[in-house]
Amino acid sequence: MVETAEWSEQDLAEFMACVRAELGIKMPAGKALMLQSRILRRLRQLNLDSLEAYRERLFASPHADEERIHFLDLVTT
Repeated sequence: MVETAEWSEQDLAEFMACVRAELGIKMPAGKALMLQSRILRRLRQLNLDSLEAYRERLFASPHADEERIHFLDLVTT
């Protein structure tokens, strides 16, 4: 299972950019830990073992549109 320590600033920036592009919400750097924990919870729900597998599902898979809805819900609630 992917751990928080395996995340780079670039990883977080990519997810934060998605939030900004989709919702117009600029996430401050102080929200990075919250974002990490919520994405990790989603990885566990999906039984994914890497951040790359989640990135693929969110941005490039046939399920991307559906997953983007889940992603945006988890970051905004």
